[in-house]
Amino acid sequence: MKKSVEILLTADDEYNFARQIRAVFPYVAFIDHMYWPTTTPPSRASITDCESKFVYIWNRQLFPKILGKPREHGGFYGPQSGIVIQLIRSQLKDNELLSGTMGVGFDKTNVAMKTFVEDVWKILKKLTPKKVVQVDPNTLEVQFPRKDIRLGNDAYRWCTEKKGRFLRYNNSPLIYMKPAEAA
Repeated sequence: MKKSVEILLTADDEYNFARQIRAVFPYVAFIDHMYWPTTTPPSRASITDCESKFVYIWNRQLFPKILGKPREHGGFYGPQSGIVIQLIRSQLKDNELLSGTMGVGFDKTNVAMKTFVEDVWKILKKLTPKKVVQVDPNTLEVQFPRKDIRLGNDAYRWCTEKKGRFLRYNNSPLIYMKPAEAA
C-alpha cells in the first residue's frame, strides 16, 4: 500500500507535528537522513533536531531494531519506506516556501503499520487545516483551489506576514500559491 502527500511546513510546524506524533506514539524516533555513519540509525527526538532534509518517522514499538546496509564507498543506508514514513522537508528559499513530501509504501497485510500510518496522516491533517489556491505571480489573481497540498499553520503565518511571499511546489517552477484566506 502506498500513500503520499505534498506538504508546506515551517520548522515550527515540524516541531508541533513531531510533538503530536510523540504524544500518541511515545516510542517514535526521527531518523536523520537515509545515509548513516554506522549500522545504527541516527535517531532524534524531533524533526527539528534533524539536519537533513530527509527524515524518517520510525515507530520503535513496531520495529524495535533497524540496521543499515553497507554502502559501496563506506557508511550505511537505511530503509526509506516499508517500516518508516519518509518526510522530505519543506525548504525556505528567499521569499518562497518550497514544498516537501510525506510518503510511505508498506505491506497492506501489516495491520499495525497501516494503523500507524493512518494515525500519522490524521495528525498531519489536524495540523494543516489551511486551504491553498494557485495564483498568477504577477497579478495575484486566484486561478483555482489546490486540494493536493497541506499547509501548516505557521507556514500560513509566514506567507501572510509579508508581501511578496509565495508557496511553491519544490519540483515545479511555474506554480505559485497563496493561502486561500489571504489571496
